[in-house]
Amino acid sequence: MPEEPPYVPVLETDSSASSSSAETTGAPEFVDVYITCVTSTDNVCFRFGEYERDYEQLLEDMRLFYEGPDGRAPAPDVTEGELYATCVGDIWLRVQTQGPPEDGQVECYFVDQGGTSTVPVQNLKFLDERFALFPLQAFQCQLDGLVEYASCENAAEILVELLLGKSLVAEIIRRVDPVPVVLFDTWGPEDVDLNMEIFLRLMAPRLPPGGQVAKAFLSHVRADGTLCLQMSGVGLGVLNSCMAAVNQYCESSTELVDKLVESKLYACRFSSDGRYYRAVVSSADPLPSGQFHVRYVDFGNEEAVFLSEFRDLDALGDFVVRLPHQVVECRLKGLEKVVWSEELIKRLVDLADDSTELLLRVTEPPTDATPALSWSKPHFGFVSFRKAEESLPDRLVLGHGTEGKTLGCLLRREYRNERSLRGDCFILI
Repeated sequence: MPEEPPYVPVLETDSSASSSSAETTGAPEFVDVYITCVTSTDNVCFRFGEYERDYEQLLEDMRLFYEGPDGRAPAPDVTEGELYATCVGDIWLRVQTQGPPEDGQVECYFVDQGGTSTVPVQNLKFLDERFALFPLQAFQCQLDGLVEYASCENAAEILVELLLGKSLVAEIIRRVDPVPVVLFDTWGPEDVDLNMEIFLRLMAPRLPPGGQVAKAFLSHVRADGTLCLQMSGVGLGVLNSCMAAVNQYCESSTELVDKLVESKLYACRFSSDGRYYRAVVSSADPLPSGQFHVRYVDFGNEEAVFLSEFRDLDALGDFVVRLPHQVVECRLKGLEKVVWSEELIKRLVDLADDSTELLLRVTEPPTDATPALSWSKPHFGFVSFRKAEESLPDRLVLGHGTEGKTLGCLLRREYRNERSLRGDCFILI
């Protein structure tokens, strides 16, 4: 190992500048990084890829030293803010104590990985001077455009899957502290913007784990008894904001759609309120009436509309198109043979219209939570609903011989390539 440490680039930042007002770096600045720690979208740590070989040599030198006779003795005194060595999974790592020891334990920051953990004092070794000279490698950053979603309950899970332990390319957006970056996966035939991929994952509707409660809206009930739900959350909020801009664009646009493409996403004017919503056509061929059959992907309802009611979304970029569909489709178990009359559907809608926020509880989790990108094998679980404003767990009741009875519920979770959620789920009523 060299006596002088290798040069490690340090991004000079202006800690007083906010992320909204700080100046950009000018020309795009890209660096190779290795992701070492992720806790949320506002706390991602990496090492510069250029110095990974030097760091690996440091680890090997530390292993030889601390497994030898000179490195076996524990540190005589452990004090706050000092650097030490500790062994984690047969690898010797450098840590810095974050406070005084308590009950034989001390909180330590892993200076080359990021993140903290409690370490027994007896497991700390004095860091030899030759290892202390090597620059600290962990560099903290934030994912540009995703800081506001740091508290999303599934953010850490998504970050671990897409980022942790991977060699990526980071674009430095602004020289502030912590530095906002956009991460790219460049290992495939095309570069992948991981910030966008993470955002889309966060926007996808998601049922809660077994036993936990989530909020949802009943958006539509189909003639066959299929229920269409919108899960309350960041995805639905982003959709509502996005569609406000889409409606403004569509109202002012004079460009009409000449020819429809099957399964392509359009903005379509809904006959009931005159507003535009995202929709797909089931066929590019018109009905005998000259209208086209459409399905509104964020609500689940369908209708026939004329070509003049469509607007192309291409001019708005791919964000509007890629935003996951926000509907969850459900079917009541035990009512397969029931003929769903208009009266029965109306009774359910009256109990939980589209403005009433409901509480959803999955009482048995799916047996396999692994998502697929195409229609997948059913996963089974159970759910229940009640009105959000009710303080008692009263259950909704339907007619047709079900009065006063609690029906079993089956949930089938399936994912499409846009990561929207669909399946058979059933309400306890």
